Amino acid sequence: MLSLVAADMGVTFITEAARRRKPENVVMVEVKDLDATLKLTAMWRSNDTSPALKQFLETVKAASKSRK
Repeated sequence: MLSLVAADMGVTFITEAARRRKPENVVMVEVKDLDATLKLTAMWRSNDTSPALKQFLETVKAASKSRK
């Protein structure tokens, strides 16, 4: 998204974490009164039995429930 903005092809909202990847010719303006909900989507292989994946999904599900 930031690359498109740098190429004069639009504007975007970004997360705070993306600020570190800002191209030099892009200007960022903080929007203090923005009240937005972001929908996050996760994908993984259905046959993945990784313990790390299992723990990650449990953590995400628990965090999701605590925000409702």
